[in-house]
Amino acid sequence: KISKSTAANVKGSGMRIKMKPANTRRGPSYLAITSVVAILAVVSMLMIKSGSKEESLEAVTDTDLKTKTEKVAGGSSPADILESKVDLTGDGQVQPKLEYFQCVNGEGGDSNNIPEVVLLHGAAFTKKNWLESGILRDLCDAEDDEGNRIPSVTALDLTVNANGEQFLKAYEVLVKEKVLSGSPVVVVSPSASGKSVVDLAEMSKSSGSPQILRGWVPVACPAVGSASKTTLEAFKSMKIPILAVYGDQDRTGEARTSPLENYAGAESKILEGRHPAYLDSPGEFVEIFFEFVRNI
Repeated sequence: KISKSTAANVKGSGMRIKMKPANTRRGPSYLAITSVVAILAVVSMLMIKSGSKEESLEAVTDTDLKTKTEKVAGGSSPADILESKVDLTGDGQVQPKLEYFQCVNGEGGDSNNIPEVVLLHGAAFTKKNWLESGILRDLCDAEDDEGNRIPSVTALDLTVNANGEQFLKAYEVLVKEKVLSGSPVVVVSPSASGKSVVDLAEMSKSSGSPQILRGWVPVACPAVGSASKTTLEAFKSMKIPILAVYGDQDRTGEARTSPLENYAGAESKILEGRHPAYLDSPGEFVEIFFEFVRNI
């Protein structure tokens, strides 16, 4: 006899399905049928959820870029992370195409006094490391007490072989294609990618190249060790603030940071980690970087 509410607990689903009190007598076949129906309903729900997760993962990991911009990540943040590319045409370009991830929080420029940010990568990495580490998302979402955010954060797949002139040309293409606003940007250059930024300082001494830097965040940059004193002093002359970062387990980090402190007026921060310290301590990196970028 069924005189009380019948409960079917579906194993593994985390759900509890309660059946209404039976008003009439029913045999065992009725209970069996209702249990099977409940289980099938839960399995169907789980399959739908699993399919959604697989679609999201596929969107993030897809490397087959199409002509138009593709959304690859998003959430409650006002800004989605998009994946796209521009053509680098003309003489002297270091690569034919430049792929990038980007989030946009505003019009760009200095509307809230926070500059746009460009992320480069080291020789053993790509733009995907910024996405997969969560740093790109966290920088997109970071905001100060007044709700101001970084206008745009762009992670480039620019080769570490690029020199200052090639980096400048790539910047100009990004401005022309309206990826960047044209205002000076803060550049994060892990390891070997810092060569292009050091070259920009060298160029400024002779050619009077356009000022495209609002700030610089080198992470254990080897090009600093081979740069002349006058080249490093050019950063101070151009009034470009520098936050030099390295890991406490990186034996070359201090040697690549001290010249920037001595000649370019850089501030230095030591993170827990190896050579790519920003990837070993992503949360702390985002914290110190946002504090730096919102105050320059």
